[in-house]
Amino acid sequence: MSTTVKKLDMCTLLEELRGRRMTMAVTSFYTCNFIKLIVTGDGTSYKIDQLGDTQNPNLTCYRGSYYRFFHEQNEYPLALRTSLDDNSTSVPGAVDNNTNLGITNDIIYFSPNDDTPDTIYYQCPTNPSMNGTITILNYD
Repeated sequence: MSTTVKKLDMCTLLEELRGRRMTMAVTSFYTCNFIKLIVTGDGTSYKIDQLGDTQNPNLTCYRGSYYRFFHEQNEYPLALRTSLDDNSTSVPGAVDNNTNLGITNDIIYFSPNDDTPDTIYYQCPTNPSMNGTITILNYD
């Protein structure tokens, strides 16, 4: 029995596999398609839900992949930026990203492409010390 596997984001894949039992050989990079940001209680740093207690962690994203940055708090907004404190240059591949004010209770959709710089940043516009580096790599 052969199975055709199409490229899906993790949420769609889980929805399609729900209730089925199957084994697949994994031959590609693991990519976390959703990134849930948590603001620390004192508002001095971001944490990434999947990375535990690391404060303002650096991330790696791959060109051609799709990511969602979830921000579920009403304060300490999130913005993707081409350089720290640059609130005017849009990040190629980012949708619903307000580089000036950031987002709260929203999602930034991000798919790095050939125009995306090799290094970008996530930063809180109201507390600039809340930031981290995002390295953009090719799959090759």
